[in-house]
Amino acid sequence: MDILESIIVSLSSDEVRRFKILSNRFKADDEKKVLILFDAIRCQKYAKDDSALVKLLYAGNSPKTRNRYYRLRNKLVDNIEKSLIFYHFKYKDSIHAYYDIQLAIMFRERDQFRLSLYFLKKAEKKAKALNQFDVLEQIYEEFTRLAEKDIEIEIEKLLEKRRKNLAVVNQERQNTEVIALITQRLMKFDFARSNASVLALLAEVKAGQGDNANVFSSLRGRIQIFETVRVLLLKKGAFVQFVSFLDHTIADFETNELFTQETHAIRLTMRLNLITSLIKVYDFARASEEIRTFEKEMKLFAQQNYFTFLIDYYKTKIELLKYQGQSAKVEKVIKEALAKPEIRRVGTNVCFLLRSLADQQFNKQRYQDAVGTLARLKAESDYKLLADEVRLFIEIFELIVHLEASDFQFTHHHLKPLRKSFRTLLKTDKMAFARKFLDILARINNAEINQRKVSLRVIYKNFKPLVRKFEFGDDNIVMYDLILLSKLEKKPYYELFIHEMQART
Repeated sequence: MDILESIIVSLSSDEVRRFKILSNRFKADDEKKVLILFDAIRCQKYAKDDSALVKLLYAGNSPKTRNRYYRLRNKLVDNIEKSLIFYHFKYKDSIHAYYDIQLAIMFRERDQFRLSLYFLKKAEKKAKALNQFDVLEQIYEEFTRLAEKDIEIEIEKLLEKRRKNLAVVNQERQNTEVIALITQRLMKFDFARSNASVLALLAEVKAGQGDNANVFSSLRGRIQIFETVRVLLLKKGAFVQFVSFLDHTIADFETNELFTQETHAIRLTMRLNLITSLIKVYDFARASEEIRTFEKEMKLFAQQNYFTFLIDYYKTKIELLKYQGQSAKVEKVIKEALAKPEIRRVGTNVCFLLRSLADQQFNKQRYQDAVGTLARLKAESDYKLLADEVRLFIEIFELIVHLEASDFQFTHHHLKPLRKSFRTLLKTDKMAFARKFLDILARINNAEINQRKVSLRVIYKNFKPLVRKFEFGDDNIVMYDLILLSKLEKKPYYELFIHEMQART
């Protein structure tokens, strides 16, 4: 995929719409061909061979015609770039200051100094609000140039502001260099090694930094390092190393009294990450202790971040109780969360809690209750806002629930629409196990309808190695291999699930 295809594939529906509005303003033949080319690339019909596309545009495929085609492609790239700049310069906060800087430069070059000053002040205000220190340096450079003209700019105050900002820019530059180095090292890091230590890697990086080593001791530097390591370790699923890193980082912040009212959100984020990672490594006893600590910390500083993290508190508590086999408590906690107006204000929170309630009802073999809860979940207005992957697993779970409730016709009639709705996602490698499980589900369901038997032992034996290649996550809701095993051994699913969790612990 070359640069043109990559840009077009990356465009949002709104960016596509705005590009077409701009392009339709021009009536020239080349502009019409630009739109035809754009649509052809976007539908990917000619991705493997563009000869037919060249013929569509120019009624031929000679070397001269192909040269015209390549010029048209370059023109399309240029038009898309202009459209993106036109759209985002005005409406995207992170680059809006550049928009005002460009206008300031334009008016300065026209000797319209008052107008130039107006736009520079606007740019300064926006850049300060977003802590864009490097952008502020460009703005102060333009202020300095204006000061050479007949403009009443207090140069001493301007230079003092610029000196202070430059100090921050230099510190930010040091931080950026260290963070880039840590990122590169972590991306190459072999987390499969049993003795792999992120802390040792960070110590090596620090030792080689010389003057830049103060990044590791400054508050902002520490926070940036935490955020960088957090993103990369979660992406790699390196939860054992993440627990070790978090233990060290939290202890470091506590020892140096860096947890204050200003950094309280960071503190809660660290604690939350520690809890979720402990659950991932099946250290349920310690996760329980950390949840109690998390609840106490949420109430600090007059509960300033309490409601921000409240749903996360309930999510981790529900998940942990489920893994520990404390089913009696799970439903109580879910209903307690659903009763809180602060949680109910966000529709996706309600969706998560209803999904958890249906899961709990399924675990207790209350299949009709689970059917009703899932119907209620899918009727929520925010259900469609959930990620495709989340909705896919919910709808697979719904098929399982109906199958267990002996509603074989529901499963039969909904399998095909499900596959169609999520066909793109189901084609991905990471969904190979879900794709295979749907095939198995169809076989079992059809056997039930036709009162035939299926070889569950063979199916289970072939399926288990496939599904175990993938990490069981919150979105899956149930473990598909255990669903099959429960049918094979005629044992309750949740009994097998708890046995599996105990084995992993």
